[in-house]
Amino acid sequence: MLVRPPCLVRSQVDLGLWTASEHCSKFEIMPGPLPELIQLDELQQAYIVMSTQDEGDASCFDERRRELLALPDIAAVLPEFVHRYRTPAQYWQFIKRKFPSYAERRDFIWSGFQTALDFAERKRGTPAGGTVKEGLANLDATHIQELWAKALARRSDDPEGAITAARTLLESVCN
Repeated sequence: MLVRPPCLVRSQVDLGLWTASEHCSKFEIMPGPLPELIQLDELQQAYIVMSTQDEGDASCFDERRRELLALPDIAAVLPEFVHRYRTPAQYWQFIKRKFPSYAERRDFIWSGFQTALDFAERKRGTPAGGTVKEGLANLDATHIQELWAKALARRSDDPEGAITAARTLLESVCN
């Protein structure tokens, strides 16, 4: 079990992951690691709190930033300012000069995180994605070509054998 730190998050009800108030003010116990979508949302909200002095808790900033940058697929779609400004003080110096109004800052943060949030939502909807990726990593082009040649060789003389060979190829890629 993981104890969830108190961080400001967008409505978790909307995310369909668990129910809680808009501003988490107490520790919650939930199984397993935080889903990437929640981590992204909490980091986004921490940036909004830091940019607008909104009520809320940005204490999860360092932890969420570190966790998300450690995930290569997520790090690749994070906004540039997450990579560039490592501390709240560095980020504050950047954002206060870039946008004078809180509304502009919120829009900048929301649009910056949009790609990462979309990616995490799509990833959440494809449970076999990791399995296929792992299977492909274990295969090489020679192995695939051999299995495919076997299927093609059997298609006219032994159609059932060709289907079995093609199925074996698919299973070796997907398992």
